[in-house]
Amino acid sequence: MHPLSDEYDESKDRILVSDARAGSPEAMEALARAHERFIYNIALRMVRDPHDAADLTQEILLKMLANLSKFENKSSFRSWLYRMAVNHLISATRSRSETEVQCFEDWGDFLNKVYAEEEMSQEEHLARHAEIRATRDLCMTATLLCLDRKQ
Repeated sequence: MHPLSDEYDESKDRILVSDARAGSPEAMEALARAHERFIYNIALRMVRDPHDAADLTQEILLKMLANLSKFENKSSFRSWLYRMAVNHLISATRSRSETEVQCFEDWGDFLNKVYAEEEMSQEEHLARHAEIRATRDLCMTATLLCLDRKQ
């Protein structure tokens, strides 16, 4: 039994990967269906938006199928997929944040327009803290991915 899911079956994945590499559309579809929820849950934890998570899940599934030839059977398929998904999500969220801030002047203008916490409504206050939590979680995930197993 795999620690990430009670339903995970590594031997089934290895058969599906082999068949998908041989060109079986049924195996590709089964592989995508088998891991869609797993990937969506990772994406949702990292981006905290159901619509973005769904879009990113589709991107990762396509990337998974396009890169099956790179899976070397050195680890479980799900471990390989997890690393690919997290790397894609980090890259996607980094790209999004880079396009939001074009220069320091724009960033400064944005910060000058932000209300002080004491002027915020309860709703704005909760939204700000949710953003802070999401950013903290992304930073923690990125930091953990940089560590090797021993660390």
